Amino acid sequence: MLISREKYYILILLSVAIFLACGKDSNPVKSGDDENGSIIKAVGCVLKQADSELIRAEKNKITGNISLKERTETPLLKLYLIAEDGKLFQPEEGEYSLAWEVDKMEIADVIQYEADGRWGFHIKGFDTGSTFVVFKIVHADQTDFVSLDLPITVTPDSGGGLGK
Repeated sequence: MLISREKYYILILLSVAIFLACGKDSNPVKSGDDENGSIIKAVGCVLKQADSELIRAEKNKITGNISLKERTETPLLKLYLIAEDGKLFQPEEGEYSLAWEVDKMEIADVIQYEADGRWGFHIKGFDTGSTFVVFKIVHADQTDFVSLDLPITVTPDSGGGLGK
């Protein structure tokens, strides 16, 4: 089957448009400054429990993990961003907030209590399995930072955990 010359050119133009629309950097982390200087400069993030680093996501590489038993909740975890110089920080300006998306909420979810503060939260395990969470830093209805997919593993509870 031969295609007409017009359809061939349209196909080429669509292919070029798709190629140009898909940049070489598929990570939606934004860096640099917008006209208001409000975009966060971060190259990754770290989740900590007290002073212990649980998971680090930086330069498209993830080290560590989030693991808990079903029907339990983690102690307080805190999100830190990694600056271009490698130092950890949390945005201080009052207009920033933490948001997240969990892939399989029937396995685990993020819970944030008022006492946890802006960058604190807990992971609650509901059922055995694996999922992931993506954290976002939002400023004035604009997403300024998006983490890599951070894995969560929920293992069977041997009894005595929190009720569903």
